[in-house]
Amino acid sequence: MPRDTDEPVGKKSPAQPDFRQANGFHYDSSGEEAIVSAVGEVDLANVSSFDTILKKAALTHKPIRIDLTHCTYLDSTLINSIMNVVSKTHVLLRITVKTATVRRVLEIVGMDKVVPIDYIED
Repeated sequence: MPRDTDEPVGKKSPAQPDFRQANGFHYDSSGEEAIVSAVGEVDLANVSSFDTILKKAALTHKPIRIDLTHCTYLDSTLINSIMNVVSKTHVLLRITVKTATVRRVLEIVGMDKVVPIDYIED
């Protein structure tokens, strides 16, 4: 059976989300920070799942990294979810983005003034 990895059989890498999935969210709190990843589109149809995972991450009291490097679309519901955590908790948040569209949306709403944003170039 063909595999999509060069890793030896039986060797498992730590908490690597399956980014081939169309839309979804991933959570990993095994390291020094809790990582919440969004894959594909985030909008009213699925933001409640993101919100649940983000609140779960906040309960760890670890810094939270919101990984939007595989996010292709977001709307105000995601921004509202992030702002709710910022306003109601005392955890440190960082956002990582790669696509110019997501980056621009976050800049337009001033998210970069509230939460540090790391930009990854292709």
